Amino acid sequence: MTMTSKPTAPPSTLHAFVLGLVVLTACAGDTSSPCPPDETYFRERVWAPVFENRCNICHNPGGVAQRSDFVLTAPGEDAADDMGQNLERARRMAMVTEDGEPVLLRRPTGTNHPGGMVIAPGSAEYRALAEFVGRVRGDEGACDGGELACQAGDPGPRLLRRLSRTEYDNTLSALFGIDARYAPALVADVVVKGFDNNAHALEVSPLLADQLRQAAEEVGAAVAARPAMACSGDGATCARAWLESTGARVFRRPLAATEVERWLGVYQVGRDNPDEGVLPHTSGMAVVIAGVLQSPSFLYRSELGELGADGRYALTSYEIASELSYFLWAAPPDDELWAAAGRDELRDPAAIEAHARRLLASPRARASIDRFTAQWLGVGILDTVARDPMLYAAFTPAVRAAMGEEVARQLASAVQRGATLGDVLDAPTTWVNAELARFYGIEAPAAVDAAGFGEVAAGARPGILASGAVLTTHARSNSSSPIHRGKLVRERLLCQELPPPPPGVNAQPPPLDPTLTTRERYAQHAADPACSGCHQLMDPIGFAFEHFDGIGRHRADEGGLPIDAAGEILASDGSDGAFVGVGELGAHLATSAEVHACFSVQWVRWAYGVEEDAQLGCLVEEIEDAFEAKAYVIEDLIVALTQTSHFRFRRGAAPPSDPGTDPDPDPDPDPDPDPDPAPDPGNTPGVTAAVTKTDQWATGYCAKLVVTNTSAAPVTWRVTVTIDGTMSSHWNGQLTQSGNRVTATGAPYNATLAPGTAAEAGFCANL
Repeated sequence: MTMTSKPTAPPSTLHAFVLGLVVLTACAGDTSSPCPPDETYFRERVWAPVFENRCNICHNPGGVAQRSDFVLTAPGEDAADDMGQNLERARRMAMVTEDGEPVLLRRPTGTNHPGGMVIAPGSAEYRALAEFVGRVRGDEGACDGGELACQAGDPGPRLLRRLSRTEYDNTLSALFGIDARYAPALVADVVVKGFDNNAHALEVSPLLADQLRQAAEEVGAAVAARPAMACSGDGATCARAWLESTGARVFRRPLAATEVERWLGVYQVGRDNPDEGVLPHTSGMAVVIAGVLQSPSFLYRSELGELGADGRYALTSYEIASELSYFLWAAPPDDELWAAAGRDELRDPAAIEAHARRLLASPRARASIDRFTAQWLGVGILDTVARDPMLYAAFTPAVRAAMGEEVARQLASAVQRGATLGDVLDAPTTWVNAELARFYGIEAPAAVDAAGFGEVAAGARPGILASGAVLTTHARSNSSSPIHRGKLVRERLLCQELPPPPPGVNAQPPPLDPTLTTRERYAQHAADPACSGCHQLMDPIGFAFEHFDGIGRHRADEGGLPIDAAGEILASDGSDGAFVGVGELGAHLATSAEVHACFSVQWVRWAYGVEEDAQLGCLVEEIEDAFEAKAYVIEDLIVALTQTSHFRFRRGAAPPSDPGTDPDPDPDPDPDPDPDPAPDPGNTPGVTAAVTKTDQWATGYCAKLVVTNTSAAPVTWRVTVTIDGTMSSHWNGQLTQSGNRVTATGAPYNATLAPGTAAEAGFCANL
């Protein structure tokens, strides 16, 4: 189906998100005193966005929290009376304090709460609840809602974004023409809301730093030994030329003159100390390449910008080029984008859009879109999910691989041909090869591409939710799973995060029983008060998938028993409704404004590497509006993400060392260190240490630590320096912090210094 008009539904999840940010312009009651919350305010500002979907799951007369001091009643026939009772219950709870904090704010955020965190601190729901508590407690500031968390056009905060494991491999491959496969062995990237590229989660642990060092040294040795790296003239001249050309591509910006000189010093150290059988120039270049591949300027993507007169930080063309290339290709800028950055053309939204559409049209965009699809729908583990080989002997590695290709093509082809999200959810066709067609029991494609795949009628499995990858990943090892499949829809298509099972509840699925259907086995969830609150949000959705078994094969019955595939969405922000089968479910979701808003949120998380919060609420709303304005065409949504103010600007306070009159410092400055820094009592005799900040932003910085042997004999160094903030990562040495002092010793390769030589370590810290 092709959607040409806005899906009709009540306010979306994002509308509910923004609801908590709205400034209230009128207050009920006596205007000479703080305005108390009335039923209208409570229903619209607290009940609908917070209690109904976050708390009423458990805190209802039949729920797991039925014996708590806070039990809510869903509005029935006498809705006004029910809402009034809920308001009074909430008033009483708002006045209760625990450890100096209102219980109504303390418990939902996970403190002493059996249900764990159900509301994130700083979120729109939290702000709405905090405003309600303030009104009840007589806080005059709560009457006007406080300051808006954002305004239209506000960009997000300044960031340094570490390359993810996939981006790391892709970058090495693009720079040096190698088949880099380090990602599987590196420390796994932390997953936040389903995605592994969240900027705040991508830190460098000591283990990862050591893994990156080993990889850098391996790449440096291999690349430096290439015939093309040989130098027939002066080695330093050749090294300088490499730094000014390839080195700039490594750092994704030109190197400052002082940086080039510093790296030439590193080259000279390597040249002067070659391993046996290695030419001096090759040794020098190997050390340089290994060094730059461990630099924060390589490992981190800078989105810091330059301070402008309006108080915002304007990203440079080089930073924008990296934004574009890593968003759409998960790789560094190509030659055309690099040249545009060199001409400083990428501050213009029109130029950004032109390059965005060019990159999207390239086959190289497919890999990045596939990664989004895999993480959005949680099918990235398809290759490793366990299945009972006795029950599912037909589930071969070839079938797994074909399923992964099918689901990837369903979204990638939609982007390529200008289709909508509705087209993807309600697609009448799918992509299979001969192997998968036999597995599904459908006709093989008449025409196939070089990979053996072709488009065929989907038949009984329309839409992306009926793809084998989705059905198999969200199932159990020996059966289907209405819980997993319903949870997928609730969290990934409706953006409603569900709490974990309460402590003490048996979360094991009911055992297999050949006399019962899956629906009958899971009936306990509807009857047990400890389970029904949450499971009513998942199971009724998941039952619509029951015509598909644990490996995604269609079945007319379940072991001879008739299947009831009737399903229902309850307690959503605008997607409630009944359906029969996954086809009707997909068609139902395709018309939901809430689903389209959630899809926008998922792309914001993926593209910007951030979680949406109160400060980014307006930015999220801006993307949703752009998606709607373009008739929900997915390609246009992706391009719209490059057209926001956030893509070109950042906000944030000036760094502590920035007096406010000078633009943001060079991303990697290298001022000459103090020629005679005062020795620290903890330093090895004859050794000096100097710390220089290299990158700074509002909440942190990175710095280099240069240790110099000023004595006439070799030393194994140890130094202690004073720093600002708390160290979050370090490299090229062993660094430990106590208070504001960091003690550093060398790594095996730089722990001992010859007379007059220096070693460099580095660290990042949060302020």
